[in-house]
Amino acid sequence: MKNKFIITVCTFLCLFMNHNSSAQDYNFYDKDDPNYVWNLQGDLKGLCVGSGCNQLNTVYVQNNYTNSRNIAYLASLLQTSDIIYITRGSESDGGGTASGMDDLPPDVFQWYRDKDLDGFDSGVAITKEYISPGANDPVDYWHLGKSMGSNDCDDNVYNLQNICPYNLILKDLDNPERTTSHGAPLVMVNKGSDRSATIEIDLQQENGPGIGNQGAIWSGTGISGSGYKVTYSGNQSSTITMQSNPGFTSTASIEIVPEAKVSLSADIQLFENEINNVTNAFKSFVEEKGNTVEAGTQSCSLTGTVERKNVDMYADGSKYGTATSFDLKGTLAQKMPKVVIPLYESGIVNITLNINMGVGTGSVNVKGTIDDSTAAAVEIEGGFEVGFTAFSGEVSATAGLANSLCAEATGSLNVGYFTGGATIRGDSNLKGLILDPTVKVGEISFDYSVSVKVDVGTFNEKCEFLSGHKVIWNEQTIPCASIVLYQKQ
Repeated sequence: MKNKFIITVCTFLCLFMNHNSSAQDYNFYDKDDPNYVWNLQGDLKGLCVGSGCNQLNTVYVQNNYTNSRNIAYLASLLQTSDIIYITRGSESDGGGTASGMDDLPPDVFQWYRDKDLDGFDSGVAITKEYISPGANDPVDYWHLGKSMGSNDCDDNVYNLQNICPYNLILKDLDNPERTTSHGAPLVMVNKGSDRSATIEIDLQQENGPGIGNQGAIWSGTGISGSGYKVTYSGNQSSTITMQSNPGFTSTASIEIVPEAKVSLSADIQLFENEINNVTNAFKSFVEEKGNTVEAGTQSCSLTGTVERKNVDMYADGSKYGTATSFDLKGTLAQKMPKVVIPLYESGIVNITLNINMGVGTGSVNVKGTIDDSTAAAVEIEGGFEVGFTAFSGEVSATAGLANSLCAEATGSLNVGYFTGGATIRGDSNLKGLILDPTVKVGEISFDYSVSVKVDVGTFNEKCEFLSGHKVIWNEQTIPCASIVLYQKQ
């Protein structure tokens, strides 16, 4: 990429006022005043350009386009810069506005130096209004307009046309979708055996040099073959060079990176914590039905492996990625909270159900990978389910007056089923694992009965029988909020 700097007339040019240079003198005549000469050893001493200049050392330059052109050219020689921007001081300076330069302010002229004189992509015709910074040089290298920058690839070789060294195309033979070109390295992971790739000359390149009678000359570690395509084989990084007959050299590189497999056993604890957290949703589901008497607990225990290694990046030969594999199995035990659920409430009596769902157990498994080398990126299977079958329930009643119950309340619990579970899926965009929990409930109900004294203390005192049927949960499947179980770092 070529160096750039900006010289702004009426703004700043930095001068090192006390610098004594022994460099060659450069004289540039001011065409507005032929008797005045800008001289490196005289007026300028030394020239400071770019962002590193100190404004305290700045002096103002005469508001004149031609003077600034001469200073710009001097700066280009001192700094070997290939692009110069000249800001015109005012309309009276004779600059006008350059056409075809929409990406620059109207009073800014962009010049680029074309060292091989091929005029590559000269954007604006030169007129007398736009005097070249090199107009005082025997050979004018400067053009007004846009430079092609690094695309003018032969600017250090004298040619009357732009001729670029050949582009080399590299292809991973393990995965032909992994290619690189235009100097980007082909990155491959050392898998314990030799990696293979092809390197070929891009014969579709419009302005490449001729190969010549001697053919292409190839060199580099692990390179074999000849002609327009050669083969790399090995487990070491390599710089490949191809020379063509006119003296152009094209280069490419293969970068071998280690697989670097590591254990992430500490992450197993993260899985256990997240699974325990998601079972809180099951507890909350039960606690919503009444008042908690005794809190529940949950415990997840997993064994297995979590490993990470470097892998080839899918469909991108210029980089490598990682693959994290999971192979975990274990158990889940959950004790539901004990809750008190109201069954019947009136001014005479209140009847409640004390329900205990017991302890449920289940198994957990997680298997799969988050893998940058595959199109799917994430492939996972697994989940868990915990069921509760040891339900018990006791009914109790309280009356508004002391000794107003004729007998203890009775009842029977009708148990369907209650299970909590989750499936584990991969999310390619997130590059992580998602836990989708659900609660599945068969109808759970309770039948109750109780005798209550009425008209207590009168001749009409008697026992009145109360009974009922209370549905605690209808048969249903209830999804809970998904959580991120694991995400690639």
